[in-house]
Amino acid sequence: SASVQGMAVVGGGFTIASGNSAVLPVKWVMPDGSLQQPVYNEMTYSIPTQGQTYATVDSNGLVTALSAVAPRSLLR
Repeated sequence: SASVQGMAVVGGGFTIASGNSAVLPVKWVMPDGSLQQPVYNEMTYSIPTQGQTYATVDSNGLVTALSAVAPRSLLR
């Protein structure tokens, strides 16, 4: 398999209102410039807690906002 060169957030960042869900708009950028769909359950997610759960991410990349204060960084 080819290695991944980078990650693109399609359409830029996104905001999810509390209680709503959306699929992560990301694609892998391959060395030949093509975009590939990532396998979401192979990715590492960083959701700051600060004593509170802000969001969850399932194995299909579905992010569900649980708090009115959204996390600033979800992927790493």
